[in-house]
Parts: sequence; structure tokens; C-alpha cells
Amino acid sequence: MKRQIITFVVILISIVSCKQNETSKVQITEQNPTVESRAGNGIEDSAIVNSKQFVQNDSLQMQLYSDLEKLTDNHNFEVEKKPVNNRHVDNVVDTIITQKADNIELTSYKTASEEWVYKAVITNPDIKFSESIQVGMEKDVLGKILKKELNSDLIEVGNLERTSGFIFFFENDILREIEYDGYLD
Repeated sequence: MKRQIITFVVILISIVSCKQNETSKVQITEQNPTVESRAGNGIEDSAIVNSKQFVQNDSLQMQLYSDLEKLTDNHNFEVEKKPVNNRHVDNVVDTIITQKADNIELTSYKTASEEWVYKAVITNPDIKFSESIQVGMEKDVLGKILKKELNSDLIEVGNLERTSGFIFFFENDILREIEYDGYLD
């Protein structure tokens, strides 16, 4: 009997000890700010610590996407193609196309009949979106275009469903990078 009680107490202590460790891990995680690594995109600094401000503007998002698609026609890109299996139709192979040139990287998904840009990173100050949005512009200019007060260095302009959006990265109130994160089914 005494042995069973000791075994029970040891099990109880180890369970309580494990639960305390899990609780402290959660608390530590919740205290950390959001950190997004930017090192892989040719940006000199290694991290941005900030929260993202979302601005719903379907018409501007569609205009920006239209301008993004036009980039593929106007530049001499280095093109890399990778075949992938279609997720919805067996025995159909589609293509992931990555295009790079002049501080622009576009990634698109191509089927037999259509092609969609679903990811882009632009740090080229010569590229203009919607005739006035470009790397190097001041944050208050984007705020005037959006008719919003911008309180963050990460601004996402997207559609109502938040399925795709353009993310503007500011440093010292100057736009230094534009990313597009699109929806791909």
C-alpha cells in the first residue's frame, strides 16, 4: 500500500511539473513581439519588429495587381520554371515560374490555359504602381492615397476576404519594399 501511494505521488508531481513547464512556455511565447525575417530578400537588415496594419481597399488592390501583371511584359527577366502536379486533376502537370530582374522577383502559377502571379517582391524604385506608389516614397503619401492614418511600418492593402494583398514595408517612414502575397488554390 505504501509503495502504491509513493508511486501515485511521484506520478502526480511529474504531471504537475509538466503542466507548469507548458504554461511557462506559453507565457514566454505571448510576450515576444512579432518578428519577420527579411534576410532572404536582399534587404540589409535582418528583421523587422512591428505589427501589420490592414487596410481594405478592393479597387486599389485590383489596380495594383493589374500593374503587377504588366511587369511581366515590360522587363527582361531571368526565368526559372519548375513543374508541379496539379492538386485537383490527376496526371496534369502545371508550372511554377519565377522571374527575376532589377530588384524584382515575381512567382506565378501556370496551367495550360491561365497564369496567376501569386508572390512578388519589389525593391526597385523605378517601378510605379497606380502611377504614384513606388519604393522610396514617404509613408504619409501612401496614407493620403489610402485616405487613412498609417500607424505601422507594415501596411497591407487587401481585399475584403483577405485572400491576397500588397504589403508595404517602411523604414524611417520611407517605403523600401513592396510584397504581393496572393491566393493560390
